[in-house]
Amino acid sequence: LEKVKDDNTLEEVDKWITEVDEDGNAVQKELEMPENGIYKLTEVTAPDGFKKAEEIFFEIVDGKVTKYYEATVDENGNITKLDEIPKEEADKIGGEEHLVMVDAPSKLTIDKLAMTSKEELVGAELKLTLTKPAEEGKTLKDVTFGERKDVTVDGNTISWTSVKDAALELTKLPDGTYVLEETGGTVKDADGNLYQVTDSTLEFTIEDGVITTSKVVNEDKNGEYEVNKNDSVITISDAQRQVITISKVEIVGDKTPGVPGAELTLEKVKDDNTLEEVDKWIT
Repeated sequence: LEKVKDDNTLEEVDKWITEVDEDGNAVQKELEMPENGIYKLTEVTAPDGFKKAEEIFFEIVDGKVTKYYEATVDENGNITKLDEIPKEEADKIGGEEHLVMVDAPSKLTIDKLAMTSKEELVGAELKLTLTKPAEEGKTLKDVTFGERKDVTVDGNTISWTSVKDAALELTKLPDGTYVLEETGGTVKDADGNLYQVTDSTLEFTIEDGVITTSKVVNEDKNGEYEVNKNDSVITISDAQRQVITISKVEIVGDKTPGVPGAELTLEKVKDDNTLEEVDKWIT
């Protein structure tokens, strides 16, 4: 809690860590005989699984809160402008003797798409691992997934399969470093097109409930990751697999019926001009 001084700089008045009682209710912080003036209440660090709440500016006159403000600050953190918040909005924050600072649960959405069409790919197997929790001993046991029932949590790993029109929304992810990867094989869309699973992974960090850093590891051409930090959305897109078809036929007039029973071998010419078997089959 800081007080706005006459020169619009801030002076610390108090600081504390919030607590709950045995029933889980918030233990209220009491300010005894606060001086008249404008104050700023800031959440410095949010609990794991939550985003930091917005700052609250309020004015105290004769021991009561009389106004709430929205502040404009400069690059040095000094206040340059205070605009009073309308009463209907201020009532949501608190009254004359009681302020409520609300923490929203952290949310992360992960979607699986085809790279070219940007349509949802169904049947892709995905895994998210908390590799380095910010707080030692933290796991993913408290993470929720909305109404999805097909998600598996095993310690610090979450596994799921992409479904139609339903990106995975994860709530209350603890702070820490994560790795996102595909674990299954080739994916086929509704039209029968095949998509190559990417071998690359995405490493990202969550701090105070939001993505702060991200990087692609072992980047390849089979897929890409897109990270929207503002909306906490990660999109994984797979490239369509290039397929060459081979048929074994005979020519009968103007027709080319298939020939069963032929044994075929496909080999690749290596750099030293020797051959390496790629596939073999019987028609």
